[in-house]
Amino acid sequence: RKQLDRRKIMDYEQLGRALGHLKRWDEAVEAIESGRKADPRGARLALPLAEILFEKGDVDAAEKEINAYIALGSQNKAAYELLAKI
Repeated sequence: RKQLDRRKIMDYEQLGRALGHLKRWDEAVEAIESGRKADPRGARLALPLAEILFEKGDVDAAEKEINAYIALGSQNKAAYELLAKI
């Protein structure tokens, strides 16, 4: 069950990133938000959401999301690199 739940979150993340690469920002954000709602562990999707928002040009929202992600206790290098860019 845990593996299926984890896979579901990963699928939403991959979909959001793919849509972001196509510059379909609203759909990318929607995919990530759907993943967050689908699972309590969806909070980890704050990092890809922050990346998408940053690429979209919504720096304030990206900063909010990346700070939320870091507050989870993650030591992810990509998160700190994105925060430095913001």
